[in-house]
Amino acid sequence: MLAKAPNQDFSNPTLQIRAPASSGWYSISQTPEYIAFGKHGDDPDESFAAAVFLFRLPALADGDAFTEYVREGVIKDSPSDRFDTIEQSVQYSSERNYHCVRYHRISIDKKARAGFFRKKLRLENIALYCQHPGKPGLGFSVSYSHRGGSPDYNIEEEEAAAFIDSVQVASSSKTPELLCLTLVMPMLTACVSGAPDLDDEQERRLPKLAVYPAGQLPIEPYRELGTVTAADCSGAPLGGRVYGNVDRAMDTLKRKAVAMSADAIIDASCGAEPLLNTDDPLQPRSKHVTPHGPPSTDLR
Repeated sequence: MLAKAPNQDFSNPTLQIRAPASSGWYSISQTPEYIAFGKHGDDPDESFAAAVFLFRLPALADGDAFTEYVREGVIKDSPSDRFDTIEQSVQYSSERNYHCVRYHRISIDKKARAGFFRKKLRLENIALYCQHPGKPGLGFSVSYSHRGGSPDYNIEEEEAAAFIDSVQVASSSKTPELLCLTLVMPMLTACVSGAPDLDDEQERRLPKLAVYPAGQLPIEPYRELGTVTAADCSGAPLGGRVYGNVDRAMDTLKRKAVAMSADAIIDASCGAEPLLNTDDPLQPRSKHVTPHGPPSTDLR
Protein backbone atom coordinates (compact mmCIF):
# COMPACT_ATOMS: atom_id res chain seq x y z
CA MET A 1 0.00 0.00 0.00
CA LEU A 2 1.66 3.18 -1.20
CA ALA A 3 1.05 6.48 0.57
CA LYS A 4 -0.44 9.21 -1.58
CA ALA A 5 0.31 12.92 -1.36
CA PRO A 6 -2.68 15.16 -0.54
CA ASN A 7 -4.43 16.22 -3.76
CA GLN A 8 -2.19 13.95 -5.87
CA ASP A 9 -3.46 14.01 -9.44
CA PHE A 10 -4.96 10.82 -10.92
CA SER A 11 -6.88 12.44 -13.77
CA ASN A 12 -7.62 10.64 -17.04
CA PRO A 13 -9.33 11.64 -20.31
CA THR A 14 -12.75 10.93 -18.74
CA LEU A 15 -12.56 12.44 -15.24
CA GLN A 16 -10.47 14.86 -13.23
CA ILE A 17 -9.53 12.90 -10.09
CA ARG A 18 -7.36 13.83 -7.11
CA ALA A 19 -6.50 12.02 -3.91
CA PRO A 20 -8.20 13.38 -0.77
CA ALA A 21 -6.78 16.67 0.46
CA SER A 22 -5.78 15.48 3.95
CA SER A 23 -2.71 13.42 4.84
CA GLY A 24 -2.48 9.72 5.71
CA TRP A 25 -4.23 8.29 2.64
CA TYR A 26 -2.86 5.31 0.73
CA SER A 27 -3.81 3.48 -2.47
CA ILE A 28 -6.14 0.49 -2.10
CA SER A 29 -6.80 -0.33 -5.76
CA GLN A 30 -6.58 1.20 -9.22
CA THR A 31 -8.01 -0.17 -12.49
CA PRO A 32 -9.34 1.53 -15.65
CA GLU A 33 -12.83 1.51 -14.05
CA TYR A 34 -12.04 2.06 -10.38
CA ILE A 35 -9.70 3.92 -8.03
CA ALA A 36 -9.86 3.75 -4.24
CA PHE A 37 -7.93 5.34 -1.39
CA GLY A 38 -7.90 4.27 2.26
CA LYS A 39 -6.88 5.72 5.61
CA HIS A 40 -6.62 4.22 9.10
CA GLY A 41 -8.61 5.72 11.95
CA ASP A 42 -7.66 6.11 15.61
CA ASP A 43 -9.15 2.74 16.62
CA PRO A 44 -7.74 -0.57 15.34
CA ASP A 45 -10.98 -1.44 13.54
CA GLU A 46 -11.62 2.08 12.18
CA SER A 47 -10.99 3.03 8.54
CA PHE A 48 -11.91 5.59 5.89
CA ALA A 49 -12.27 5.05 2.14
CA ALA A 50 -12.66 7.36 -0.85
CA ALA A 51 -13.38 5.91 -4.27
CA VAL A 52 -14.38 6.64 -7.87
CA PHE A 53 -16.18 4.13 -10.13
CA LEU A 54 -17.04 4.12 -13.82
CA PHE A 55 -20.03 1.99 -14.80
CA ARG A 56 -22.22 1.32 -17.79
CA LEU A 57 -25.74 2.73 -17.93
CA PRO A 58 -28.79 1.53 -19.86
CA ALA A 59 -30.89 4.03 -21.80
CA LEU A 60 -32.71 6.17 -19.20
CA ALA A 61 -35.51 8.59 -20.05
CA ASP A 62 -34.79 11.33 -17.50
CA GLY A 63 -33.44 12.22 -14.09
CA ASP A 64 -36.22 10.35 -12.31
CA ALA A 65 -35.32 7.16 -14.17
CA PHE A 66 -31.66 7.62 -13.27
CA THR A 67 -32.58 8.15 -9.61
CA GLU A 68 -34.58 4.94 -9.57
CA TYR A 69 -31.73 3.08 -11.27
CA VAL A 70 -29.31 4.22 -8.55
CA ARG A 71 -31.82 3.36 -5.83
CA GLU A 72 -32.18 -0.19 -7.13
CA GLY A 73 -28.41 -0.55 -7.42
CA VAL A 74 -27.56 0.53 -3.88
CA ILE A 75 -30.29 -1.70 -2.45
CA LYS A 76 -28.88 -4.64 -4.40
CA ASP A 77 -25.40 -3.91 -3.05
CA SER A 78 -26.62 -3.75 0.57
CA PRO A 79 -28.31 -7.12 1.23
CA SER A 80 -30.22 -7.39 4.49
CA ASP A 81 -28.43 -10.59 5.53
CA ARG A 82 -25.25 -8.51 5.93
CA PHE A 83 -26.39 -4.93 6.61
CA ASP A 84 -28.90 -3.49 9.07
CA THR A 85 -30.00 -0.10 7.73
CA ILE A 86 -30.21 2.73 10.25
CA GLU A 87 -30.68 5.60 7.83
CA GLN A 88 -30.75 5.88 4.03
CA SER A 89 -31.38 8.66 1.51
CA VAL A 90 -31.37 8.55 -2.31
CA GLN A 91 -32.27 11.90 -3.88
CA TYR A 92 -31.91 13.55 -7.28
CA SER A 93 -29.41 16.42 -7.21
CA SER A 94 -29.25 19.50 -9.45
CA GLU A 95 -25.83 20.59 -8.13
CA ARG A 96 -24.23 19.92 -11.52
CA ASN A 97 -25.45 20.68 -15.01
CA TYR A 98 -26.07 17.00 -15.74
CA HIS A 99 -28.09 14.27 -14.00
CA CYS A 100 -26.74 13.30 -10.55
CA VAL A 101 -28.07 11.51 -7.48
CA ARG A 102 -26.99 12.07 -3.85
CA TYR A 103 -26.73 8.99 -1.65
CA HIS A 104 -26.27 8.80 2.14
CA ARG A 105 -26.48 5.62 4.17
CA ILE A 106 -25.73 4.61 7.76
CA SER A 107 -25.85 0.91 8.52
CA ILE A 108 -24.39 -1.86 10.65
CA ASP A 109 -22.11 -4.24 8.77
CA LYS A 110 -22.84 -7.52 10.55
CA LYS A 111 -20.02 -9.42 8.85
CA ALA A 112 -17.21 -6.86 8.74
CA ARG A 113 -13.72 -8.31 8.79
CA ALA A 114 -11.53 -7.00 11.62
CA GLY A 115 -8.16 -8.74 11.55
CA PHE A 116 -8.77 -12.50 11.71
CA PHE A 117 -12.30 -12.06 13.01
CA ARG A 118 -15.66 -10.78 11.84
CA LYS A 119 -17.65 -8.34 13.95
CA LYS A 120 -20.42 -5.79 13.71
CA LEU A 121 -19.18 -2.35 12.68
CA ARG A 122 -20.99 0.90 11.93
CA LEU A 123 -20.68 1.97 8.29
CA GLU A 124 -21.48 5.40 6.86
CA ASN A 125 -21.29 6.18 3.15
CA ILE A 126 -21.80 9.49 1.31
CA ALA A 127 -21.78 9.31 -2.49
CA LEU A 128 -22.67 11.13 -5.68
CA TYR A 129 -23.78 9.16 -8.76
CA CYS A 130 -23.78 10.96 -12.12
CA GLN A 131 -24.41 10.39 -15.81
CA HIS A 132 -21.41 11.49 -17.87
CA PRO A 133 -22.67 14.44 -19.95
CA GLY A 134 -20.39 13.78 -22.92
CA LYS A 135 -20.42 9.98 -23.06
CA PRO A 136 -23.88 8.40 -23.43
CA GLY A 137 -24.15 5.10 -21.60
CA LEU A 138 -21.42 5.96 -19.09
CA GLY A 139 -21.92 6.81 -15.43
CA PHE A 140 -19.59 7.49 -12.54
CA SER A 141 -19.81 7.52 -8.77
CA VAL A 142 -17.71 9.29 -6.15
CA SER A 143 -17.96 8.04 -2.57
CA TYR A 144 -16.53 8.78 0.86
CA SER A 145 -17.09 6.28 3.68
CA HIS A 146 -16.20 5.52 7.29
CA ARG A 147 -16.32 2.16 9.07
CA GLY A 148 -15.83 1.17 12.70
CA GLY A 149 -14.64 3.41 15.51
CA SER A 150 -17.12 5.13 17.80
CA PRO A 151 -20.80 4.35 17.12
CA ASP A 152 -21.50 8.07 17.55
CA TYR A 153 -18.98 9.24 14.94
CA ASN A 154 -20.32 11.00 11.83
CA ILE A 155 -18.32 11.75 8.70
CA GLU A 156 -16.98 15.29 8.56
CA GLU A 157 -19.14 16.66 5.79
CA GLU A 158 -16.58 19.24 4.66
CA GLU A 159 -13.90 16.62 3.97
CA ALA A 160 -16.34 14.30 2.20
CA ALA A 161 -17.71 17.19 0.14
CA ALA A 162 -14.20 18.35 -0.80
CA PHE A 163 -13.30 14.94 -2.23
CA ILE A 164 -16.62 14.49 -4.06
CA ASP A 165 -16.50 18.03 -5.50
CA SER A 166 -12.91 17.52 -6.68
CA VAL A 167 -13.99 14.80 -9.12
CA GLN A 168 -15.23 16.50 -12.26
CA VAL A 169 -15.79 15.64 -15.90
CA ALA A 170 -12.61 16.19 -17.90
CA SER A 171 -12.89 19.40 -19.85
CA SER A 172 -11.37 18.11 -23.09
CA SER A 173 -12.36 14.46 -23.40
CA LYS A 174 -12.59 13.14 -26.93
CA THR A 175 -13.75 9.82 -28.29
CA PRO A 176 -10.60 7.70 -28.69
CA GLU A 177 -9.82 6.35 -32.10
CA LEU A 178 -8.80 2.72 -31.88
CA LEU A 179 -7.63 0.04 -34.21
CA CYS A 180 -8.92 -3.50 -34.08
CA LEU A 181 -5.61 -5.25 -34.55
CA THR A 182 -4.31 -8.78 -34.68
CA LEU A 183 -0.69 -9.55 -33.83
CA VAL A 184 0.61 -12.51 -35.83
CA MET A 185 3.90 -14.24 -35.04
CA PRO A 186 3.94 -16.69 -37.92
CA MET A 187 6.17 -19.49 -39.12
CA LEU A 188 7.28 -17.61 -42.17
CA THR A 189 8.27 -18.49 -45.65
CA ALA A 190 9.22 -14.85 -46.14
CA CYS A 191 9.77 -11.98 -43.69
CA VAL A 192 7.36 -9.09 -43.91
CA SER A 193 7.93 -5.37 -44.14
CA GLY A 194 9.21 -3.58 -41.04
CA ALA A 195 7.66 -0.82 -38.99
CA PRO A 196 6.99 2.55 -40.63
CA ASP A 197 9.17 5.56 -39.90
CA LEU A 198 7.51 7.88 -37.37
CA ASP A 199 7.86 11.63 -37.08
CA ASP A 200 8.74 13.32 -33.77
CA GLU A 201 5.12 13.76 -32.70
CA GLN A 202 4.30 10.12 -33.42
CA GLU A 203 7.36 8.98 -31.45
CA ARG A 204 6.08 10.99 -28.47
CA ARG A 205 2.67 9.32 -28.74
CA LEU A 206 4.07 5.80 -29.03
CA PRO A 207 4.67 5.15 -25.27
CA LYS A 208 1.13 6.36 -24.50
CA LEU A 209 -0.57 3.92 -26.88
CA ALA A 210 -2.82 1.60 -24.86
CA VAL A 211 -3.01 -2.10 -25.76
CA TYR A 212 -6.09 -4.18 -24.86
CA PRO A 213 -5.64 -7.95 -25.31
CA ALA A 214 -8.37 -10.10 -26.83
CA GLY A 215 -11.42 -10.23 -24.59
CA GLN A 216 -10.86 -6.80 -23.03
CA LEU A 217 -12.30 -3.48 -24.16
CA PRO A 218 -11.80 0.10 -22.96
CA ILE A 219 -14.41 1.58 -20.65
CA GLU A 220 -14.77 4.64 -22.89
CA PRO A 221 -16.70 4.74 -26.17
CA TYR A 222 -14.46 4.36 -29.18
CA ARG A 223 -14.38 4.33 -32.99
CA GLU A 224 -12.63 1.58 -34.92
CA LEU A 225 -10.26 2.73 -37.66
CA GLY A 226 -9.52 -0.63 -39.25
CA THR A 227 -7.67 -3.92 -38.91
CA VAL A 228 -3.97 -4.52 -39.45
CA THR A 229 -1.46 -7.28 -38.72
CA ALA A 230 2.25 -7.40 -37.96
CA ALA A 231 4.68 -10.27 -38.23
CA ASP A 232 8.30 -11.01 -37.38
CA CYS A 233 10.79 -13.77 -38.11
CA SER A 234 13.92 -12.26 -36.57
CA GLY A 235 13.94 -14.89 -33.82
CA ALA A 236 14.64 -17.68 -36.28
CA PRO A 237 18.19 -19.09 -36.32
CA LEU A 238 20.36 -17.53 -39.02
CA GLY A 239 17.44 -15.56 -40.37
CA GLY A 240 15.44 -18.69 -41.14
CA ARG A 241 11.69 -19.07 -41.40
CA VAL A 242 10.73 -21.14 -38.37
CA TYR A 243 9.52 -18.72 -35.68
CA GLY A 244 9.28 -15.03 -34.80
CA ASN A 245 9.92 -12.66 -31.91
CA VAL A 246 6.68 -11.49 -30.28
CA ASP A 247 8.21 -8.36 -28.75
CA ARG A 248 9.49 -7.17 -32.11
CA ALA A 249 6.17 -7.96 -33.75
CA MET A 250 4.30 -6.03 -31.03
CA ASP A 251 6.58 -3.02 -31.50
CA THR A 252 5.88 -3.10 -35.23
CA LEU A 253 2.16 -3.37 -34.55
CA LYS A 254 2.18 -0.37 -32.22
CA ARG A 255 4.17 1.75 -34.66
CA LYS A 256 1.74 0.93 -37.46
CA ALA A 257 -1.15 1.89 -35.18
CA VAL A 258 0.41 5.24 -34.26
CA ALA A 259 1.12 5.93 -37.92
CA MET A 260 -2.62 5.47 -38.57
CA SER A 261 -3.43 8.01 -35.79
CA ALA A 262 -4.84 5.40 -33.40
CA ASP A 263 -5.07 6.09 -29.67
CA ALA A 264 -5.13 2.43 -28.65
CA ILE A 265 -5.08 -1.16 -29.86
CA ILE A 266 -7.95 -3.50 -29.09
CA ASP A 267 -8.36 -7.25 -29.59
CA ALA A 268 -4.60 -7.83 -29.84
CA SER A 269 -3.62 -11.49 -30.00
CA CYS A 270 -0.65 -13.61 -30.99
CA GLY A 271 -0.66 -16.84 -32.92
CA ALA A 272 1.08 -18.96 -35.51
CA GLU A 273 0.21 -18.87 -39.17
CA PRO A 274 2.20 -21.44 -41.16
CA LEU A 275 3.23 -20.78 -44.72
CA LEU A 276 2.54 -17.07 -44.64
CA ASN A 277 4.06 -16.04 -47.95
CA THR A 278 3.75 -12.36 -48.65
CA ASP A 279 6.07 -9.41 -48.70
CA ASP A 280 3.59 -7.23 -46.79
CA PRO A 281 0.65 -8.68 -44.85
CA LEU A 282 -0.43 -5.25 -43.66
CA GLN A 283 -3.81 -4.58 -45.24
CA PRO A 284 -5.26 -1.52 -43.46
CA ARG A 285 -8.80 -0.69 -44.39
CA SER A 286 -11.19 2.00 -43.29
CA LYS A 287 -13.97 0.74 -41.08
CA HIS A 288 -16.64 3.27 -40.15
CA VAL A 289 -18.30 2.21 -36.91
CA THR A 290 -20.86 4.15 -34.93
CA PRO A 291 -19.37 5.02 -31.53
CA HIS A 292 -20.97 3.02 -28.75
CA GLY A 293 -20.91 2.85 -24.96
CA PRO A 294 -18.50 1.03 -22.66
CA PRO A 295 -18.68 -2.63 -21.69
CA SER A 296 -20.96 -3.66 -18.86
CA THR A 297 -19.78 -2.82 -15.37
CA ASP A 298 -21.99 -3.43 -12.35
CA LEU A 299 -23.22 -0.43 -10.45
CA ARG A 300 -21.40 -0.37 -7.12
